[in-house]
Amino acid sequence: MGMLDKEMVLKYLSGIETNGEPINSKRMRKYKKILEEIANNPSLLAFLDKKFGEMVASYIIENEELIEDFFVENKNGSLKRDDQGNVLLNDKYIERKHNGPGIYAKSWIIYKEIPILIKELEQSCSTDTTLISEQIAREANYNVASYYPAILNGKKVIITPSFLRLDEKIVQGREISGTNMDISDNPDLIRNYLTAKGCNEEKISHIIDKYKSIMLFHIFINSRDEHNGNWGIIEGQNNTFDFTPIYDLEGGLAENKLKIRPIYIGDKYDDEAMLEFLLKSDKVMEYANTLLNIDMDKVYEDINKRKKITIPEDRKKEVNDVIEKSKIKLQKVLNIIKKEKEEEQQK
Repeated sequence: MGMLDKEMVLKYLSGIETNGEPINSKRMRKYKKILEEIANNPSLLAFLDKKFGEMVASYIIENEELIEDFFVENKNGSLKRDDQGNVLLNDKYIERKHNGPGIYAKSWIIYKEIPILIKELEQSCSTDTTLISEQIAREANYNVASYYPAILNGKKVIITPSFLRLDEKIVQGREISGTNMDISDNPDLIRNYLTAKGCNEEKISHIIDKYKSIMLFHIFINSRDEHNGNWGIIEGQNNTFDFTPIYDLEGGLAENKLKIRPIYIGDKYDDEAMLEFLLKSDKVMEYANTLLNIDMDKVYEDINKRKKITIPEDRKKEVNDVIEKSKIKLQKVLNIIKKEKEEEQQK
């Protein structure tokens, strides 16, 4: 069958020939159900997003019990959900308790060597805003962890598959920067860390741009949780380095009236000052323009399409208010930068 990716899955399902095999071939009739499950299940699609997607996708295709076992199924073969659209997990695959610092990260499901983190949300956090934050990141072309609402032992949880390959590890920001969350210091601290590891300058610059772009995103969604434990460097066995996807999205898209935010610049907890610093990067500027054009109606529509979850109207209104204020703030800073550039050119 060759490498299976989302585009290929959709081509098969729409009847378009791929690799000479149309959907009505004997082989594809056999696998039509499992392909439909993959195409409609964000948790499984997340596996295909990984760099080792070929291996995992091949395993899924050859071992249909992944779908039959991992989730609870109805008699007709569909995934069993509650009346709010949450899938029901089979808890027999919980193998170890979470041993990291996150107090809401309760345990891992280890299934076919693929770790999936189960998180119980604190009362002030929302499943809805986690899913919305993820989808905004996707619409803005960020690399982002996948989240999926589920029910485990009668309790509402969020599950998120690990985004690491089997040969990779995360070096968290706290190991690179300690407790320093000054966004103007962290690029140099990241550079020092990677230089000592033998990483080349081109890759270092690329990773620093990713750090800045992700800090922009956290400010945009009004996150209260973008501390040094929620970003890091992915290190591979062959001396490869990359920045982590966006993850831990439970603390955003709320009003944040107390202006709680762990990151700062200099001695200021000032969003506009941080944005001015971040937007000096051309790459960050690209993300800023994409975020300004985010269509929230499309975000909600795509959540429903990917997750089969309908966001309540009152939640949409709350989130839209936050996003509108963020767009106004971001546009204000962009206008200041544009004016400064025009004045510089006139000198």
